[in-house]
Amino acid sequence: MPKPSPILPAPAPKPKKPKKELKRSRDEDYEEAPPPGLVAAPSAVTTTSSPSGDAAAAAAPKGKKKKAHQQLQQDKEPSSTDRAWGIETAPEVSEMLETVTDDRAFIGQTGPEIASMPDRSDKALKFLAWLVGPVSAETFLKEIYGRRPLHVARTDRTYYDGWFSRAEMERQIREGGMRWTDEVDAARYEGGVRTTHNGEGIATPEEVWKRYAEGCSIRFSWPQRRSDPLWRMLSQLEELFGCMAGANAYLTPAGSQGFAPHWDDIDALVLQLEGTKEWRVYAPRTSDEALPRFSSPNLLPDELGRLIGQVTLRPGDLLYLPRGFVHQAAAQTHPSLHVTASLGRQHTWRDLLEFGVFGAMESLTVAQPSWRETLPPDLFDRIGLLHANDEEGDAAAAAAHAAATAAEDAANGHLPFDPAELERARVAFGLPPAGNGH
Repeated sequence: MPKPSPILPAPAPKPKKPKKELKRSRDEDYEEAPPPGLVAAPSAVTTTSSPSGDAAAAAAPKGKKKKAHQQLQQDKEPSSTDRAWGIETAPEVSEMLETVTDDRAFIGQTGPEIASMPDRSDKALKFLAWLVGPVSAETFLKEIYGRRPLHVARTDRTYYDGWFSRAEMERQIREGGMRWTDEVDAARYEGGVRTTHNGEGIATPEEVWKRYAEGCSIRFSWPQRRSDPLWRMLSQLEELFGCMAGANAYLTPAGSQGFAPHWDDIDALVLQLEGTKEWRVYAPRTSDEALPRFSSPNLLPDELGRLIGQVTLRPGDLLYLPRGFVHQAAAQTHPSLHVTASLGRQHTWRDLLEFGVFGAMESLTVAQPSWRETLPPDLFDRIGLLHANDEEGDAAAAAAHAAATAAEDAANGHLPFDPAELERARVAFGLPPAGNGH
């Protein structure tokens, strides 16, 4: 079997534990009260309030140790979601949402400096290494991307400075031309219900900041259209991942939540820029909902899956969420600003096969004159349930079956998976999917 092209994703290996030099931290130097409706997490690495794992069995009284051990074994049995992700044994919460502490004294180039460098073959990979550091780019691509969430907690609160800011948000809305719903949304989530408070037409500064003062979270879609730094960031991600990259910016008042729990159809890189925000992350509820091609509707509180992480993002922190992981987030005691860079919308094996099958159809149409014949005028009068058992229906069904069989046989030699066609696919995947805005 030939090796897959470098632009195609390799089969997912089992997640590995992080290297020893990547240490965890409770990051206890920045304690804040939680917003209304959310319970404060005991640490950046989420754990339950009760003992878990072998610690629970060890802490049990002698008469209950056996029962505790049996319960532990039951807890470790893989669920359907775990099996879907290739996990033989259900992992601890902290193993699903890994927190890596970055306490480096940064000396090298900043992200904006790397993105502004002249083009070179390793520029995009170097940019990714900076973006997710101290996790290496190789580790992120092979063990994390598309597989499991990651939280990077940094001591350098200025790490993501220079990409976007509250001042830049105010400038964009002040200069005008941004339209409600297309580029600006105002939303609130209270009592388990999300409400949208958009205006109509052009969003004026007075309208936007009035809604913000009333407790709405303000979302900018495509802020890179008016921001050169964000544009350069996304161009590096597109170069490396071979797919379209997008961005949203979210400004949320203190103690507020703008959006209901949901999963996305993209991989999200959340960069916390200002203030703090508490995130809750849930595992995909079923294998059918893992790696979705489309985003979910707003989910009700009783529709959420297993909580696998609860972390507070502070300036300089990163949260990576593969598509399909349900999440919700609320600002804490200060207003919060973050940018979400998105990757991988409709960039799957299924989409590549669709591209190949369409190419095969075009090739077959040229190679098979019978495929270009006009359908009989009475074809649809001779097929269907009314003709399921008569001779005309049998003949029409047989003709359709013969055509399908011929197509299947011919397609084996016509799927356009040669290097030139794959390059066309890469270019096609670099464009937004038709009719699917975000």
